[in-house]
Amino acid sequence: AGATCQKCDVLPPVGFGQSVGRVLAQSRLSVAWAPVGMCGHVLDLAASFVRDREAFGAPLASNQLLQERLVRMASAVATMRLLAGATSAEVEAGRA
Repeated sequence: AGATCQKCDVLPPVGFGQSVGRVLAQSRLSVAWAPVGMCGHVLDLAASFVRDREAFGAPLASNQLLQERLVRMASAVATMRLLAGATSAEVEAGRA
């Protein structure tokens, strides 16, 4: 008589690991692009707030320190977009 085992103890079919790899590659893209969208939205909100808000009789947008911070935020978001785009290109080319 042959040995028996439960269905949960049987290994998945050959090639199963490849589908797992595809899922991980797609997850990598989500992890790369999600913060880009979130940070871009935060930048838009901050710029809108600074543009619309006044303090001491002058718009906050005229404050050079706040302008510099917004420029740094915009630069960081642009860098994130470039990195996420490079990651997408690597995944599409099969190198990631």
